[in-house]
Amino acid sequence: MPSTKQKEDVNKEILKQVIADNQIEISNYQVIERNFNYEEFGNYVFVGIRRAGKSFLLYQRIQQLLKSGTGWNEMLYINFEDERLTGMKLEDLNLLLEVHLEMYDKKPMLFLDEIQNIDGWEKFARRLADSKHSVYITGSNAKMLSSEIQSTLGGRYIAVNVFPS
Repeated sequence: MPSTKQKEDVNKEILKQVIADNQIEISNYQVIERNFNYEEFGNYVFVGIRRAGKSFLLYQRIQQLLKSGTGWNEMLYINFEDERLTGMKLEDLNLLLEVHLEMYDKKPMLFLDEIQNIDGWEKFARRLADSKHSVYITGSNAKMLSSEIQSTLGGRYIAVNVFPS
């Protein structure tokens, strides 16, 4: 049976591959821009039904940042519907920060897509906001669609309802 250290290394290698794959994929997406203005220091949680365009708002924001000179070394995008992340738990989320630090030696802006797939994700999101990370989150389950989201995140995020265009 592999030791905990070996298991962690495997997880980190998978995460590095997922991060690299996402960077290529998002850079190549053709995004039809929506009219949305982001506050410079705002943290956002985009909620809405499936297929409403929440992920594309993240892609739009990432592409805007890339055009303005922000590099992938300063951004981390993860889609929690990626099958390679099946089994990821709340206690594994900090690995995202560790892996990005190993890859780029920088504190990233985080783009966390469909995070509701991780039970207890709200605690991680609150910690990120409290530690001054810039964070963009999407989700589409009933709990995230409810008015509870603002109280759950303790007012640290701007909740945006996204509707299909």
